[in-house]
Amino acid sequence: LAFLCYPGAQANTRAPPVPRSDLYNSWKALAVDQGTVETPLLGAWAEGTGERYGQICDVYRTPQNARDPNFQNEDAFPGCVAIWLSEAQDNFTVGDLPANQQNNFQNTQHYKVSWNYQGTGLKARSLPRAPQDFNPVCYITSNEEGEMTLGYEEGNGDRLLPCPGANGGPPFSEEQLIAANQTGAEGQALLEDYCGACYQSVCSANNARRPRDCGGDRQGGVEVGQGKGDDNVVQMVRQVGPAYHCHMTMADDGACDFVQYDQHEYSREYNMSSAVYCGWERISELQITHCDCTRVAGTANGCGRREGLKMALKGVACGNCNNVNQDTAYDQIFGTMGSKGADQYDGTCAAATDTSLSEEKRYYMEMMCSQGLFCRNGNLNGDACRFHCSLYPSDPKCPPTEEDEPDAEGEATAATMERSLLEAEMTGEDDVAGEHSDEEEVAGELDGEYSEVVSGGDEESFAVASMGRGRKLLLL
Repeated sequence: LAFLCYPGAQANTRAPPVPRSDLYNSWKALAVDQGTVETPLLGAWAEGTGERYGQICDVYRTPQNARDPNFQNEDAFPGCVAIWLSEAQDNFTVGDLPANQQNNFQNTQHYKVSWNYQGTGLKARSLPRAPQDFNPVCYITSNEEGEMTLGYEEGNGDRLLPCPGANGGPPFSEEQLIAANQTGAEGQALLEDYCGACYQSVCSANNARRPRDCGGDRQGGVEVGQGKGDDNVVQMVRQVGPAYHCHMTMADDGACDFVQYDQHEYSREYNMSSAVYCGWERISELQITHCDCTRVAGTANGCGRREGLKMALKGVACGNCNNVNQDTAYDQIFGTMGSKGADQYDGTCAAATDTSLSEEKRYYMEMMCSQGLFCRNGNLNGDACRFHCSLYPSDPKCPPTEEDEPDAEGEATAATMERSLLEAEMTGEDDVAGEHSDEEEVAGELDGEYSEVVSGGDEESFAVASMGRGRKLLLL
C-alpha cells in the first residue's frame, strides 16, 4: 500500500512488499523443527487471527484448532515459550493493535551476536551496535500537529524517542520518509538505515548503555497509541522492520494455552505471526535479551526469584519477575569482567553454562549469578539473601547451617516432603504453612560443600578444592 503522503497522516499503513526478514525465517524454522528421534522437538507457527496453538505444549489438553492436521499432543517438555512477530509489510502490524497495547508490545531485543555466547557483539555496559549486533525497532508516527517522524522504540514498556524530537535525534524529514517508503526493498533498507542512525544518536546523546534505557520524558520520549496522565502521545503510521513480543511459562497444566491464547491472542488481540516452542528452555535458541513470565494458568505473570534465576542461567533476563531486577540480570548475562564499570558479577550467569569450564567452575559461576541477583548486600537475614542461601548453602557468604544427623526417621520425613513438593509443583499450588519451599527442595539436591573457594577478582582466579558428592548444577 502506498504511504500516506500528506502532512497529518495518522492511519496505520504497510510497507511495500519486501522479502521476509532473516528473523522471521529463523524463528519459523525453529518452530517447525521436529528435532531428531533421540531428541524430538515440538512447536507450531501461526499466521493470522484466532490461532490457538499453545495447547500443543500442554500434555493433557485436547487441541481445538482442527485446521492443522499435524497438530499432535505429544509434548513432554516443561513449559513453553510464545513469541509474536510483526513485520512491516504484514496485514496485521503493531499499528493494528488496540491503542492501549501498542506501547507495550515491544518487550525485548533480538541480538544477532553477543560476546558471551558467540564471542563477539552485544556486551553489557556498552551500547550495542546497529546493525552489527542487533537491528533496532523503529516506528513512524504522527503527533497532534500532524508532524510525521521516525522514532526508536526502547521496548519493555518504555518510550519511543523520535528523530527529530528527542535529544540528539537526527532531523529526518517527512519528505525523506515518504520518498524511502515508495521505492520498495531499496527504500525499506534505507528506512532501516535511518532507524539505526536514530537509535545510535538518541541513545549516545543520553549516555545510555542499555538499549531499553535511552531516555524518558525529559529527553523527548513519547508514548505510542495511548499514554498515562501527562504523557506525550503519538499515533502509529507504520513500522520500520520487525517488532516482537516474548512471553513464557515453566508450567504445564494449561499454562501454555493460557499464555499464548488467553493472555495475548484473545485479550490483547495479538493477531500477527506467532510461534510456540514447547519446553521453556528453548528460549536460549531465540537470541533475545528479555522475556516476560507467567507462573501458572489462569493468572497473568506472577513469576518470582526462582523463575528469574533459571531464566538468567539460560541467557534471558526476566522482564516482569517479582523481586528480580531485569537490568541487574542483563548485566550478569551479557556483561564481561574487566569491562569499564563491570563488577564481580558481570557475565557470571552466562559463564555458568559455558561447557569449556569445569563443572566446579560452572557451579561457582552459577552460585555467583544467584548471589549477584539476590544477595549483593550484607543483609543476610533479608528474604532475598535467605532465598539465595537456601539454594547455595555452601556459599561462604551464607551463615553456617546446622547439619542434622541422618537417621531412618529423618529419611522418611524427607521422602514424604519430597513427594509433597513434587505434587505441589505438578499442580502449580503455592506452598502451605509448615511445608518447605521449592527452593529448599533444590537446595537439598545441592548437597556437599566446597572445602575451599579462593577468589581474586575474576573468573580465572578462584580454585575449588572439592565438590561434595551429589552436588549438581541447577540446570544440568
